[in-house]
Amino acid sequence: MCLNFNSMFILVLMMKGLLTWLRSTRSGKFFPIDQHIIFHKCVATVILLQSVLHFIGHLGRYITTDPPKFEVWEYMFTTRTPEGWVNGSAGITGVLLLIILVVMCILSQPSVRKRGLFELFYYTHHLYIVWWALLIFHAPNFWEWFIVPGGLYIAERILRLRIVNRARYGKTTIEEGITLPSKVIHLVIKRPPTFQYNPGDYVIVNIPQIAKYEWHPFTISSSPDLTGYFWLHIRGVGTWTKKLYDYYEDKEEEECTRKSVKRATIRQAKAKSINDKERQTQRSILQRYTTSIKRDGVRAIMEKVEEEREEEIDPNNNESVDGLSEVVIENEQTISEEKETVVLSRSNNVENRLLQQNERRQSLWRNGTNKLE
Repeated sequence: MCLNFNSMFILVLMMKGLLTWLRSTRSGKFFPIDQHIIFHKCVATVILLQSVLHFIGHLGRYITTDPPKFEVWEYMFTTRTPEGWVNGSAGITGVLLLIILVVMCILSQPSVRKRGLFELFYYTHHLYIVWWALLIFHAPNFWEWFIVPGGLYIAERILRLRIVNRARYGKTTIEEGITLPSKVIHLVIKRPPTFQYNPGDYVIVNIPQIAKYEWHPFTISSSPDLTGYFWLHIRGVGTWTKKLYDYYEDKEEEECTRKSVKRATIRQAKAKSINDKERQTQRSILQRYTTSIKRDGVRAIMEKVEEEREEEIDPNNNESVDGLSEVVIENEQTISEEKETVVLSRSNNVENRLLQQNERRQSLWRNGTNKLE
């Protein structure tokens, strides 16, 4: 009876939905609900000890039976004996139950879970389904103890399915992960519209990038009045939390390298533009310098030509002076002759105009006299 009760009670201690509801009631103050995992481990240890004693007791009974109806191995590994809920199933199911229980207890130790072997613990711990199924066939009266908590557990597992949670609350994602000192990660999670919580509530988180099948509970650190998001502050202590911190730390480093590369490209572009501007200014300065050199060169050449001309016209040379005076005199004579021709042409034009006017007057006078006659 005690073993049947413990095998049922260990299941009740892991019904998180039922325990959360019980905590919210007045009677929850009288039960140490927050220590349910510790009680779960204690009950598991008691079940293991009781199972070993139970196995040794039946083994001794098989050995001391006189006269023996069956051999010991026939009791343990065959279905010839009439014991069990199903005839002959007590011996072989008992051996399997003990093996499964030992495996589950060994692989659930902290030395296994905290060394990066959580998935091994997770998969082997799901052997509890086989364990309870075998226990129903092994013990004739166990189903009476198991039917109510087993039904509640199945209903809770259905409500905890991912598809059901999405239908109830909607899909949510982690919008941002910020690493803080002391190995603390600040998660900003998108809040579904129908998700409501109170101060002190917790959520069970699964991040496939860290571990596909691991679910871990964390207390919500943000206020319920915060709309659109809710926060979690997680310290990197265990294997999963350290992986989570390292994951977002690597993402921040990648983001920093991207930004640094982007800044480097921007700096290179700016430096290139500055170099281009400097080259343009240098080219313009060179062009100005070359044009100034050309102008100065032309001026120097003109000055040199003028100097050569001045050197050719020497005031001490009388022949050159006489030649220049003759040229000037000849030029003056030609200019005076041109002026005289211009004056004569103008006087001739005036005389011609006067003659034409006189002729017109005479013609008009003649025409007038003819009309009077």
